[in-house]
Amino acid sequence: MARKKATEVVVETKGNLTDTERRKRLDTIMAGIMKKNDGIVVGRLSDPEIKKRLKIEFIPTPSVNFNAATGGGLPKGKMCIISGSEDSGKTSIILETIGKLHKENPEGNFALWIESEASLSLDYMIETFGIDPDRFYFIQFDRGHSAEDCLDKAEALIQTGAIDIFCINTLKALVPEDDMNRTMSQVSVGSQARLNAKICNKFVSLINQYGTSMILIQHLTTNIGGFSMYGDNLVLAGGRAIRTASMLTVEMRKGSILDTDPIGKEDGIKINCTIRKNHCIPTEFPYRKFSYFAIFGEGIEQILSTLDELISMGIIHKAGAWLQQIDPETGEIVDKWNGRVAFREDMKSNPDKLKKFINMTQGKFEELSEEEVLKIKEQDAMLDKEEE
Repeated sequence: MARKKATEVVVETKGNLTDTERRKRLDTIMAGIMKKNDGIVVGRLSDPEIKKRLKIEFIPTPSVNFNAATGGGLPKGKMCIISGSEDSGKTSIILETIGKLHKENPEGNFALWIESEASLSLDYMIETFGIDPDRFYFIQFDRGHSAEDCLDKAEALIQTGAIDIFCINTLKALVPEDDMNRTMSQVSVGSQARLNAKICNKFVSLINQYGTSMILIQHLTTNIGGFSMYGDNLVLAGGRAIRTASMLTVEMRKGSILDTDPIGKEDGIKINCTIRKNHCIPTEFPYRKFSYFAIFGEGIEQILSTLDELISMGIIHKAGAWLQQIDPETGEIVDKWNGRVAFREDMKSNPDKLKKFINMTQGKFEELSEEEVLKIKEQDAMLDKEEE
């Protein structure tokens, strides 16, 4: 029997094809890929789904300065790190952001929280921040289960596509499976870093797929021989993986309240923030610093901070003890208050009026100096070298 002659394969180079022919071939392959519907997103930059995936949207926090400095707040579909020293407001700003979402939106905005420090109070979360307990899903880490057990449950909940904001408080207190049955002397220093790498591998693509904002709350740790731009040796530990995976890293420190600040020392705290990394505003200078205030038992101070900015913008004018809002076109007095206390009471009684004033403000922040940026980069390089 005669052997069948092999079919000659003609290889065409790109130069032999017109633009229309090349596009037609790509579209044919694309159609076949899309039929498989295997969950892998493939397309042109002009396709709606690709545009949606690449556009960065934010969940605004209650701090106007935080939102202005970061580009909008907490990025959706991205991982971010909120790090800081003890009692610097790390947990509170995330809880208050969730409460803000719940108060402003009667439906949706489901939150998922892994708690490893046992530091939360239900009454505090509901009464102070306005969190809706029916839209807040809670996973309590305890010593009877590994970090991986908790993370698997979180993964299952996020895969429903219903979770809008996911927070782990804190990474450092999660115990990896490898260390569950080890004594203190047997615990490996690198086990936490390996766990954090697992977290990044598991969740980075998952949260992007479902548009979930993921926040890792992390304590700063003492690094002997290390340094920071604050003149101490507190650093963000946890391994290179989380520093690389994070699209936004904000470091928070408790600051000193001055006589010129809107609140007194007996009223609350001042929180100084430094943005160490921000890939959410690629066309802008990312290294920034800003401050905001938090009142004990109430949350982030908005009224007097807003008033100070309105005065600096010329929207509200001081006339002796009086504060006046003047119409820029007619010159007529639109509203007036007999001092800052009267303004604050009026805003507390009229939240819609306060919201309008807040929307007029732009938020305040400063860009870091070259020296400050250099310190951040040197510290990151030092940590990378130590973890090699």
